[in-house]
Amino acid sequence: MGQPAPVRPLAIRNPLLHARTGPGAALWRIVERRRAARAGQGRCDMDPANDSKRALQPSAGRPRSRVDAAGRGSPAGHPRLPRPMWVLAAALACATPTHAQTTVPATELIARAEQQRTADNAGFRASLAQLDASRQALTEPQKWHLRYLHAWQQDFGGDIEGAQRNLREIIAQAPDPLIRFRARTTLLNTMALTRHYEDAYRELDLLMQEMPQVQDLAARFQALAEAAQLMTAAGQYDLSLRFVDQMLANRPPGAGLCRARFNAEHARYRRGGLKSNDAGFAEAIGLCEAEGETGFANQLRCDIAEMLISQHEAAAAIVLLRRHLPEVERFGYKRQMAHFKALLAQALLAEGQWGAARSSALAAIDDGRGDGISEPLAIAYQVLYAVAHRAGNDTEALAWYQKYSEAERAYLDDASAQAQAYQRVHLRLAERRREAEALGSRNRILQLQQSLDRKAMQASGLLIALLLTLLASVAFWVFRLKRSQRRFMRLARHDGLTGIFNRQHFVECAEEVLAAASLRHEPACLILFDLDHFKQINDAHGHLVGDRVLRRTAEVCRQQLRRNDIFGRLGGEEFGILLPGCAVDTVMARAEAIRAAIASTSDERDLRDVTVSASLGIAGTRDAGYDLRQLMADADDALYRAKHAGRNQVVIASPFCDEPESAGAVSPAR
Repeated sequence: MGQPAPVRPLAIRNPLLHARTGPGAALWRIVERRRAARAGQGRCDMDPANDSKRALQPSAGRPRSRVDAAGRGSPAGHPRLPRPMWVLAAALACATPTHAQTTVPATELIARAEQQRTADNAGFRASLAQLDASRQALTEPQKWHLRYLHAWQQDFGGDIEGAQRNLREIIAQAPDPLIRFRARTTLLNTMALTRHYEDAYRELDLLMQEMPQVQDLAARFQALAEAAQLMTAAGQYDLSLRFVDQMLANRPPGAGLCRARFNAEHARYRRGGLKSNDAGFAEAIGLCEAEGETGFANQLRCDIAEMLISQHEAAAAIVLLRRHLPEVERFGYKRQMAHFKALLAQALLAEGQWGAARSSALAAIDDGRGDGISEPLAIAYQVLYAVAHRAGNDTEALAWYQKYSEAERAYLDDASAQAQAYQRVHLRLAERRREAEALGSRNRILQLQQSLDRKAMQASGLLIALLLTLLASVAFWVFRLKRSQRRFMRLARHDGLTGIFNRQHFVECAEEVLAAASLRHEPACLILFDLDHFKQINDAHGHLVGDRVLRRTAEVCRQQLRRNDIFGRLGGEEFGILLPGCAVDTVMARAEAIRAAIASTSDERDLRDVTVSASLGIAGTRDAGYDLRQLMADADDALYRAKHAGRNQVVIASPFCDEPESAGAVSPAR
């Protein structure tokens, strides 16, 4: 930076500054403070006792002052000024220009922060700190913009509750509709992260309604990106790809293609059928790297690593994940760090590197500790269970298996809840639109009716026709509403793949039956069973074959059940059967029949290459009582013992049986 230009004394003309009192006193006090603060520092160092001496001393590159008869000097070529005027001019020359050169405009800072948000979070935080330091100089719209950026950083840093509170206040109070729209977009993201799925889909509907009024392409681009991501999470992959097409159509000038390509490739991967060497993935990662969007590039690498592991190329997955793990840790996004480390642990386990797999899994759990329901946690717990089981530490293996089972079940339930939330909101919004359309139709008909009343004699036939049309329309909408309600009730109570009860409805029905059995002192038994090595079936034959196995398992089990038995899918490959009126002593034959029926599915033509078997655990009310949670805990313990003993067998909960002696058999009760 260059030196400030010298201030010529002749430029100061205000005679009020010659005195230390009166209208110029306040400005004089500022000059005095600046002069005192710079005591002993160069030309701007002016001690009151030596001002006149320093004015007379020559300096390099400056003409010698001329001295008047009173001994006071002024720069050559300029008339002499009174002493206070010279002091003020020199102080302003030292202070004011330097401050102007170091100030960065707020508009430039805000634009810089917007560019840094997803590419350089450390730089983004530094820009926010600069804006906070100059908050008093910001305009009112700039203050609201700064508040929005702080809320975005809260979301990024994990303070979801604080981010939601600030975003709602911005939506309710900000005068700028563009900032309100952007805040609603970010709020949509936080709702999905906190698993308030119905609220998120309602916000998405409001966002799409506001979209036509928003002309800012960057804001539209961001909203469409959030919508695409939300649709992918809900399993609506075709809708997600449509939103990606809209993103490309609304791309701001100069904006990159990274985020649109990320959403497209991630949706394609989730839809299934891709390989790890897919050209689209490599192209999307290259675009994101070129644009500095390392977060999106590394998320796509997670998808590639998952594909490599499923294709039994764990060594390649290890190389990929280790190469980019330092970059992910520098980026600092905890969810992504946990995902990277969990996949690395899974790949290391597949390669037999047990110690490294355990360390990576523990690190993934530490990074994902704030997110109780996630796929990385389930993967990490599964790796730790496998390592402990191989080491022969049954106690530790049991503890990790229980955590894995809970995490896996919670993750699957969460995915199901998200899909159901989408269906519920979609149905409700569709019903509201139909109701609005029906109301609009009735209003239009009423208007016509009023017009026809004035011409009743001439238009009586038309009036009757319109009334009949109205009645038919109302009857039609009522019929459609009732049909939608029935469909919604079925979706809410039955599993979409197998058609049997889902976990929530199974629990409700089982508790009602157990309560009635308790009043009548009738016995009941609970069977929990789990398909053996089901993940290997998915990995070896694909998810379509896995779905076929689940459907066929449900069919053969239904053939073995009575009308009053309760049958449901509890999550993944785990099923439950409640047998009212059936004691522990008599349940064994039925359980064996169910096990044999499941095993027989391997003989069918379309499943001939697939080995299907199940491990069953039984608990009865005679020992566990009529509390469903206790029954499920005892049956789950028996199921675990069946798995541990070799699978494809039935085990009754203690104390009615010993450990099973061989597959497919149960030791007699002791």
